[in-house]
Amino acid sequence: MSSFRNYLAIDLGAESGRVILAKFDGKKIVTEELDRFFNEPVLFNGTLYWDILRLILNIRNGINKALKITEGNVKSIGVDTWGIDFGLIGKDGSLLQNPVHYRDKRTVNQAQQVQKKISLTKVFEETGFNNKELSTIFQLNYLVDKKPWLIDTTDKILMIPDLLNYFLAGVKFNEYTEVTTTGIYSPSEMTWSKKICSAIGIPERILPEVIIPGKKIGDLLPEILDYYTNKKIEVISTPSHDTSSAVASTPFDNPDSGFISSGTWSIFGIETDEPIIDIKGFHNSFTNEGGAAKKIIFVKNLTGLWILQNCKKEWQKQLNRSLTWDEIVHAAERSKPLTCLINVDHRSFFNTDNMIKAISEYCRNTNQPIPEGMGSIARCCIESLALRYKETYLQLVDIIRKPLNRMHIIGGGSRNRLLCQATADALGIPVISGPVEATALGNVSFQAICTGDILDINEARKIISGSERISELEPTNTGLWQEAFQKYKKTVAQA
Repeated sequence: MSSFRNYLAIDLGAESGRVILAKFDGKKIVTEELDRFFNEPVLFNGTLYWDILRLILNIRNGINKALKITEGNVKSIGVDTWGIDFGLIGKDGSLLQNPVHYRDKRTVNQAQQVQKKISLTKVFEETGFNNKELSTIFQLNYLVDKKPWLIDTTDKILMIPDLLNYFLAGVKFNEYTEVTTTGIYSPSEMTWSKKICSAIGIPERILPEVIIPGKKIGDLLPEILDYYTNKKIEVISTPSHDTSSAVASTPFDNPDSGFISSGTWSIFGIETDEPIIDIKGFHNSFTNEGGAAKKIIFVKNLTGLWILQNCKKEWQKQLNRSLTWDEIVHAAERSKPLTCLINVDHRSFFNTDNMIKAISEYCRNTNQPIPEGMGSIARCCIESLALRYKETYLQLVDIIRKPLNRMHIIGGGSRNRLLCQATADALGIPVISGPVEATALGNVSFQAICTGDILDINEARKIISGSERISELEPTNTGLWQEAFQKYKKTVAQA
């Protein structure tokens, strides 16, 4: 009999979903990506939806693939996804409509509409929440005002990972780390905010029980299984907001450390014991979200590799072939550094049909050289992102009133050696890169904590640190990067 315990992580991001098999021998966790599938939204009749049923089918296929490979020997399953979005379950248990994508136009001007009912500073004081217009509170306000019949027919609102768990195990609940992205939940009180829900018009009856990570939800429903197994497979609540799962795996060895969860988005912040309710944090768009083990992560959401990902798609069309990230980074490394810079969070990059053209226009409008070719454009994107990190770092240390000694870059972006080195250079502090599979490892570690194979999060982080390659990069050329930061601030002011 194998000495491995097999866990399955269902990890869904904004562009793709993955089914990852994790094997744990008591000392190390080894992950294997069994399946990857596109997560492409669908525009229908003017509304942008998540194709949730296709996602469920892909997840089901991945689960059965894992069962076949392991001969039915999967101990448990856990789900993590992005935050903010949700599905509505009717009183008969059915899904009322496909969940709407956070980039849908329905959130336009909703912050102003919410402000008429309750001030956003009050929301921040009550929940520690402070996010963009695309968040849950604004989506729900739209439904309350524009589509009240949907609220009337809703039994429960389920956040996306909880909706997927409902299809897997048949249980309706919401998980703590995910609901802290809604703007209607108080992490300090560990309860839904009656004050905010009442002001917005959200009935409390649609808000399900909230559970913490590391709890058994139920057993995998037989209808999911194509592969026969006589074993019951547990479905376990993980830190289901993918950022929280990623931070759960981060090997912090210094109390004055920060993190950047680097993917389509960059989530920049620190782990702390209590919400940080500071007016500077509010004005600089920092927010408090639930972390694993009842921690808080005080973070700012930044555009991450979204711009470069869209450029990659355009280059692939031009070349009529696939490109690897190593090819793109290598081309960037051969290009001249710090020649042109963009504000990655500028509105012109939020949703455009031609990202390369948008970059050119930004540089033209700010009187900079226009980058030509894949290497120059990629270098512009990467170095600009590092300088956005510098800007955010200075805001953060001003709020917490102390500097950080090191920065962890976790997730897919930790593979990007140029980004990691540029971040160390821009911030002037060491950068620890890895783990790459941060989200899946955080997901799996809480499954193992629930089943008793791992004691707690501290032991999990030690195991993860010994399981994945972790690298440290020292800052270089800090004077050159200080000059670049001054140039960056001028271009931001001009745009």
